[in-house]
Amino acid sequence: MASCKSGFSLLTLLLGLIACQPEENLQRLQVSYPDSATVDHTDDYFGVKVPDP
Repeated sequence: MASCKSGFSLLTLLLGLIACQPEENLQRLQVSYPDSATVDHTDDYFGVKVPDP
């Protein structure tokens, strides 16, 4: 149970950081989408490139 809680706390910490400034993150994502096929700004948050749908 302790390992599960530590895992969940890490996940909630990441979600909390994203939720603290949702508008800023959304603006950066929305601005980067039309500019290129791959979203460069998502690398800062998730560490992976997200292809433009």
